[in-house]
Amino acid sequence: MESFLRRTAAASAALLGAAVLLVGPGRQIAAAQPAAATTAAAFTKAAAATADPSLVTTDKGVVQGTVAAGNRTFLGIPYAAPPTGALRWKAPAPAAPWTGVRAATAPGNKCAQVEELAGGAVEGSEDCLNLNVYTPDPQPLGKLPVIVFIPGGGYVFGSDNDVDPRALARTENVIVVTVNYRLGALGYLHTPALAAEDSAAAGNFGLLDQQAALKWVRGNIAGFGGDPARTTLSGESAGGAAVWAQVVSPTAAGLFQRAIVESGAGVGFTNQAAADAQGALLATNLGCPADATQLACLRATDVTAILGKELAGAPPILLPSNMAWAPTVGGSALPQTPAAAFANGAYNRVPILQGSNHDEWRLFTTLSGLQLTDASYKGLVGRLFGARAPEVLAQYPDSAYATPTQAYDAIATDEGFVCPARTADRAIAGTVPVYAYEFNDTSAPTPPFLPPGLALGAFHTAELQYVFPRPGFPGMSAAQIALSKEMMAYWADFAAHGTPITAGQPIWTPYVPVVDQFLSLSPTATAPISTFAADHHCSFWATFGS
Repeated sequence: MESFLRRTAAASAALLGAAVLLVGPGRQIAAAQPAAATTAAAFTKAAAATADPSLVTTDKGVVQGTVAAGNRTFLGIPYAAPPTGALRWKAPAPAAPWTGVRAATAPGNKCAQVEELAGGAVEGSEDCLNLNVYTPDPQPLGKLPVIVFIPGGGYVFGSDNDVDPRALARTENVIVVTVNYRLGALGYLHTPALAAEDSAAAGNFGLLDQQAALKWVRGNIAGFGGDPARTTLSGESAGGAAVWAQVVSPTAAGLFQRAIVESGAGVGFTNQAAADAQGALLATNLGCPADATQLACLRATDVTAILGKELAGAPPILLPSNMAWAPTVGGSALPQTPAAAFANGAYNRVPILQGSNHDEWRLFTTLSGLQLTDASYKGLVGRLFGARAPEVLAQYPDSAYATPTQAYDAIATDEGFVCPARTADRAIAGTVPVYAYEFNDTSAPTPPFLPPGLALGAFHTAELQYVFPRPGFPGMSAAQIALSKEMMAYWADFAAHGTPITAGQPIWTPYVPVVDQFLSLSPTATAPISTFAADHHCSFWATFGS
C-alpha cells in the first residue's frame, strides 16, 4: 500500500478543476524474471536433503529460500501461469512445473501497474502471479496457522513486498503468505466479449488470481509447516475490500476459515453496465474496434500502451468508493455486493476481524497538498452530496476543526471508511463472530516517503507498521512498540483460534450491535470504547445507506 500512497497524490484537489497528481521519472516495464533452476542432479540432491530448512517441495517442484535471523523466507514462488499473450484476460491457469531447484531468494515481479496517475510511466510485468512465504525458524512442533495477506493500492497499485511479515511470523509462530494479483485494466476489464467468453472471470481476474493463490496455499502450505485448515485471508484498503469480495464469493467457499479486513469496508466495487462502459472507452482509446476482432486486438496490444490509457476518464478520488478500477458485481465469482449478500445470508460464514483508523483520509489530502478555504470546502461538499450538502455541513462545520481541509478529511474518513465498517459489522454480527477495532494512535510514525512532523493523526495504512513492523521498530516509542506487540498477538491468535484472546492483554469480546462496542488500539490504553458511532456520525451516515 505504501507504493500506492507514495506514488499518487489524492485527486481530492479536483474541486479546483483537475486532480493533483504526483509525477515522477518514467520507467519501462520490467522484463519478466526467468525461473531460476539448477540441474537434475541438484534436484536429486535437494530432495535428499530433507533436513535443510531452506528447501521445500511444492506441487510444481523444489524451492530454495533463505534461512536467517529466526525466519525462513521464500520469495517469488509462482502460483499460476503468466497471464500473457492468449492468457491475458483469462482466468488464471496452472503454473508450469520445473526441474531442479528453483531459487526463491529474491522478490518476483510486481504486477504491471501505473506508477503516476498523471504520467503513463509504468513498472512491473504481466508475468507476476507469484507469492512469498514467511515462516519462523526453527519451527515449533505441529502445523502453524496461516495468514494470507492481500496488499492494497486502490486496485491499481501495490505488490506482495509492500509489507515485511518476518517479525509477525517469527514472534507469533504463524506463517504469512503475501500475494501479487492482476491490477487495473489487466485485473478488472469487463466487456461483453469477455463476458461471453467466461462470465465468471470477466471483470474479476484479480479476484480469481487471489483464489488461485488460496488454492496454492491449500495444496502446498503443509510443506512449509502450515495448517491449511487454519487459513486466514487478510487485506488492507483495496486488499481489505477484496477480502470482503472473497467472503461473499461462492467460488471462494472453503478456501479460508477466517478473515481480517483493515480499512477496506468502504472501498468501491462496480457493476457490469459501468464496467462495460469503461471497457469500451479503453478499447476505443487503444484503437480496438467494437467487433469480432476486439479481443484479439486488445490481447495483441503492448502492455505499456494499455497502462498508458487505463486511467483515461477515471473519476477523481474524492471518496474511497471512487476507484479507477474495481471488481465487477455480477457473474458467478461475485454475484452480488457484500451488502446484498449480508442481507440475504449468501456469504461464507467465517469469523471476521475488522477495523478502521481514526483519521483515514488525512494522508490523502496531505499527499495532494490540498488546502481548502471555507468557501472551497463548502463547494466540495456541495459537489459530493448535492441537495444533502447542508445536512453534511451541519454535521461537520469547518469551525469545529483545525482547518477546513481537516473537516473534509473527517467526512471522507467517516462516510468512506469508518461507518461502512460498522455497517458491515452490524449486518453479520450474531451470524458469525465479529471482532471490531479502531486504530487510535494519533502519533503513529510518519511514512518514510513523507517528511516527519506532519499532523496525520491515525492515518490510512498507519496500522500496517504495527502488524508488520519494520526491523528495529524505527520511529516508535516504547509504548508504540508495546502496541505493535499487542496487535501482532491479537492477529496471530485470531488466525490460530478464530478468536483474538491473548493472555495478559485486554479482553476483546465479539461485537454486539445493541452494545456497539469497539476495541480501541492505542499506545496509551488498548480498551473497549462505546463512543465510536457518535465520534464518526454513523447514525447520520446510515441515512445515506452507509
